Amino acid sequence: MKKFLMMLMAVASVFVMTGCADSPDEVVTKWGAAIIANDKATSEECVTSGSKEINEFFLEGYKNGNEEYKAKFATDIAQVGEPEIDGDTAKVVIGDNKITFILKKVDGEWKIDFEATMEQ
Repeated sequence: MKKFLMMLMAVASVFVMTGCADSPDEVVTKWGAAIIANDKATSEECVTSGSKEINEFFLEGYKNGNEEYKAKFATDIAQVGEPEIDGDTAKVVIGDNKITFILKKVDGEWKIDFEATMEQ
């Protein structure tokens, strides 16, 4: 399991280092890698301004979570589905539990909108 997490971190770090993501699924992957790396600045780049507080919740939850929670999060974030794009809104589903993220285009960039995600 530890080897799997290390490989996931290596792959995810490529997304973090490449800067802005072009598609909704890349944004979700970049955000997940930033959460795993406890990279607040990068994770905040991936969310809307109204989602910063929920982003902080995810950062703290992962940082303080037990190993089972961390492994589940890493597994889910490694299973990012194809985005469903409808204009300036998109849905991305991750993991076996089919967790859905809502994204919005803000100034031409895709951002996770946790406010819209929580309303669904």
